[in-house]
Amino acid sequence: MTTPAGVWVGEKAGAAVSGFLTGALAKTGGDHPDVSGWYAWFLQHVALPNAAAFSYLVAYGEVLVGVALIVGLFTGIAAFFGGVMNASYLVAGTISTNPLLFILATCLALDSSLHGAPRCPRLKPAVTLR
Repeated sequence: MTTPAGVWVGEKAGAAVSGFLTGALAKTGGDHPDVSGWYAWFLQHVALPNAAAFSYLVAYGEVLVGVALIVGLFTGIAAFFGGVMNASYLVAGTISTNPLLFILATCLALDSSLHGAPRCPRLKPAVTLR
């Protein structure tokens, strides 16, 4: 969670987030911007001035979501917040595995019958526990 430079938590908290947000703001111009205007306003006026707080939210949020999904505790809630984090990266103009992870998080969050084995809605489990 922390690097030797301490850019996520600690004295230099916010350095990594500031770099990411500055890069996202650079994608707001041109004929076909990757970042929409409303999100650029949010980044510039809310997130960037509070980069240190957002740095802690990202670092600890990712750890809490990951642990909750691995342990199976509050799976739907954890998947929802994991999806919110992925959506944040998507609207910031970052494309990698985030669309796939967003789809998986949405499936987990929408599955109302989690009985220890997460599955996408409308898929039958291989084994039914009764």
